[in-house]
Amino acid sequence: NALGIGVTAEVNANGDGISLTDTTGGDGTLTVAEEGAGTAAADLGILGTATDAILEGSFARSIVIDSDDSLDDVVNKINQARVGVRASVINDGTSSTPYRLILSSLSSGTRGQVQYSSTSAGLNFYTLSEAKDARVIIGDPNAPDALVISSSSNTIDNVVEGLKLQLKTTSDT
Repeated sequence: NALGIGVTAEVNANGDGISLTDTTGGDGTLTVAEEGAGTAAADLGILGTATDAILEGSFARSIVIDSDDSLDDVVNKINQARVGVRASVINDGTSSTPYRLILSSLSSGTRGQVQYSSTSAGLNFYTLSEAKDARVIIGDPNAPDALVISSSSNTIDNVVEGLKLQLKTTSDT
């Protein structure tokens, strides 16, 4: 916004991405392209050309599932959409409806948290495992000066030069 290039950037109306607005009022078209081998514009959903002088980016993704899609079709659609999750099917061994769709985040920790919604009646979602970051507390956990270090993986590094911690189990103390 401060560069004076005639483009305003702000959080979009849904709060899940970036909205770019061409404020020049000229005949040109606002276009965002990648630089070199970068993928930032695509990752932010703003790669492309503006419509009506606005380029909307969003982290939300939609996958259309048709009424005649099989469970394997749904798995393939989700995996081909590259939305940050891996879809698979498991057989839980029950006799009535043994097949279950499993969605697993491709990122670990809280950054891998998956949010989902459906407009289909009769479709239920259950969370099997909550996204959490690994945490190490140095000092008394009840003390106000305790140091909390967190990581999206079970590796803690770059806190003390030359020290890398591999967290193996959890504890209450």
